[in-house]
Amino acid sequence: MIFKKEVLETALRASGVKVSEAFAMLAKGEVKVTSAEVVVEDKDALLEKILSREASSVIAYSQLMSDINGLALLMLTREDALTLVDILNQREVGTTGVLMEIDRSAIKETLNILSNTQLTALSKMADENLGLGVPYMMPLNNLKLVLSKIKEAQKIPGDDSVIFSTTLSIAGHDISADLFLVFNKEAVEAATN
Repeated sequence: MIFKKEVLETALRASGVKVSEAFAMLAKGEVKVTSAEVVVEDKDALLEKILSREASSVIAYSQLMSDINGLALLMLTREDALTLVDILNQREVGTTGVLMEIDRSAIKETLNILSNTQLTALSKMADENLGLGVPYMMPLNNLKLVLSKIKEAQKIPGDDSVIFSTTLSIAGHDISADLFLVFNKEAVEAATN
């Protein structure tokens, strides 16, 4: 899927307000998008960016439900994920040490909020129907399998990935999240099988 840089940047700005509003309702407080960036990367740069992340990253994913093959991958550091779930679950930050099912639900909801607001903005601007399926958590070993399939796949025009990097300021904490939109049939097959 090929998106022009200006379309992506406009979609990012348009989605920022919606992201803030959605997280403010969940966190029951003010939320600001303090920084946001979007880049388009080929598969080699995508692999490098993902592999440079720490091994303890928390990963959620969802399959694109459209005529376009793709995945939405959300990556947060473990520390940011734990802080986020404490805030969203109305607990003192530092309470959570292990992600339980309710915490994983909060991470999956974060994927839904970030990806749906950005995909909705992209859909309107690019006149494409883009939606997501049910979100899941992904262990690091499964991510490595998905990445190996991306690496092996033949380069196809429009097979680039879009990376939305967002920092949310919630309750005095800055939480960074990277949303990777990976347009690659092999990645979808590896993640969903």
